[in-house]
Amino acid sequence: MSSTLSRAQQLLTQLGNQTIVKLSTYTAVAASHRFSTSTSAAKNDMSTGNDQKITHWVNLADASGEFKRGQSAFRNWISREPGARFPPEKGRYHLYVSYACPWAHRTLITRKLKGLEDIISFTSVHWHMGDLGWRFATAEENVPGENTGPDSIHQGVEHLRQIYFDVDPEYKGRFTVPTLYDKKSKTIVSNESSEIIRMFYYEFDDLLPEQYRKVDLFPEHLRKDIEETNEWTYNDVNNGVYKCGFAT
Repeated sequence: MSSTLSRAQQLLTQLGNQTIVKLSTYTAVAASHRFSTSTSAAKNDMSTGNDQKITHWVNLADASGEFKRGQSAFRNWISREPGARFPPEKGRYHLYVSYACPWAHRTLITRKLKGLEDIISFTSVHWHMGDLGWRFATAEENVPGENTGPDSIHQGVEHLRQIYFDVDPEYKGRFTVPTLYDKKSKTIVSNESSEIIRMFYYEFDDLLPEQYRKVDLFPEHLRKDIEETNEWTYNDVNNGVYKCGFAT
């Protein structure tokens, strides 16, 4: 166990302070825009597939004023099991993220820690969520951040929502990051970050060199403690900032 922790610590160090600073900076900048109270922002609220406005994440008819996070719509699973619909394959899957989204951060971090950079590609959308949700930066904008630019998978696509509608023309949910996309079957595998990182934990191990197979981010004997910690950190910290931001 100590060797596993040591290896994980080494890999975390390799991420570098510069990367962490960049992620934090993008998050802070995006937050200042997202919670803007300007009149122009109020007039340009993003609509989801069901015409719900981004400012209506809190149900105005709910007397509690509580922020209630919706369920992720795509909950498929990459699996090493024989006959799995989504088997682990090098170059098959593509991750859509935003450097302004902490939920997306953890998928990038797990991808790095497990040595999946050559197996799973990624694109970062523009850090600012606009009228139509997350959009892809143009090459001319020269937005900082690795792989922040036009979508390399869908030529000409300007917004993430277009990919969702391409997969399901009747889609009624939100167009969220991270989104894990299957290039072979042209569909979305998952848009639930907690499940994406768990796929990354083990399902690609057969494709990895030994040094990364040994990186165990969810060891059996610690799972109970991890789940208990996840419960309170999610409710009180990770989701807590949204509860504060949308408090009435």
